[in-house]
Amino acid sequence: MLKVKKMFTALMLGLSLALSSQMFDTNTAAAQDVWAYSFKDGGSIYVMSETIWHEKYRGYHVTIKDIDWNGECGKVKLFFAQGEGGWWYKDERAGRTAPMTKVSGDPKMEAIIKVVLQYAK
Repeated sequence: MLKVKKMFTALMLGLSLALSSQMFDTNTAAAQDVWAYSFKDGGSIYVMSETIWHEKYRGYHVTIKDIDWNGECGKVKLFFAQGEGGWWYKDERAGRTAPMTKVSGDPKMEAIIKVVLQYAK
């Protein structure tokens, strides 16, 4: 009988420690998908904040989620650099030799670079 009491007490102590550790867990995740733009058809673009990377003297790398009207999600890696007349971008899948495109005049890209600059570290 004494052995059963000890096992029960140990079990209750273990459960209470497990529960209390869950209650006092202060770790929070810093990564988030930040809304940047909505399309008229219901699709949206989100910036994956944990992917923002500033390459010193070059520009910003970022991955976005492009969610279409029926909920399908695609990820695109973009590169932004500041140059003559403002910000420029390109799809990183195109490679280093691909031409850059001006951000101004493209509301989607203007919204994305705004979020990137807000969340860049």
